[in-house]
Amino acid sequence: MNILSVDLTKKEHFIALNYENNKYCFEFQTNDWLEKINALSKIENFNFKKLDCSAYAAGPGSFTGTRLAFTFLNTIRLVHDVEFLAFSNLAAMNWLNDDKIPLIIGNNSDFYYRENKKDFYTQDLKKIESLENKLVMIEGSNANISPKLLIQRNQVAMNIIDMVASKSKSYLDGNEPNYVKSLSYRKINE
Repeated sequence: MNILSVDLTKKEHFIALNYENNKYCFEFQTNDWLEKINALSKIENFNFKKLDCSAYAAGPGSFTGTRLAFTFLNTIRLVHDVEFLAFSNLAAMNWLNDDKIPLIIGNNSDFYYRENKKDFYTQDLKKIESLENKLVMIEGSNANISPKLLIQRNQVAMNIIDMVASKSKSYLDGNEPNYVKSLSYRKINE
């Protein structure tokens, strides 16, 4: 199955690809789309038309990044009729780490975490500290929190490839960036 995965929710951007039984992962430091497309085009026989599915990390994370990824993959869907799915970053972090609680730290003491297959938002640091011995975070996260497990920065994009390939049903109901969904990531106190 040929699968393209995009994660633009961090400062570094990642594009993962499972194509003709080979896995690739590219890291980009800029938002230069020509650079991203050129990297993919260097893969032997690569063609967007040959994709079976595309998917992206829909948040939480950089809202601008999620909108750019959505626009790029939705365009591929419209032009080449490629199936298009969206995944919560937290669900992707939780892939193969079911016993852990993924955590993403946003701006202004915003904490996004996933527990019992549901995504939550809080600004309560004490709540997060109470979960510390179960937390999984992305390496390089700027935090004074010591997670139980650190995953590689490209792991969200790579895990989404595996989630699609295994026919995981943990994709989001809609493809829009996760922040604009009416029930997900509302800033409410628990």
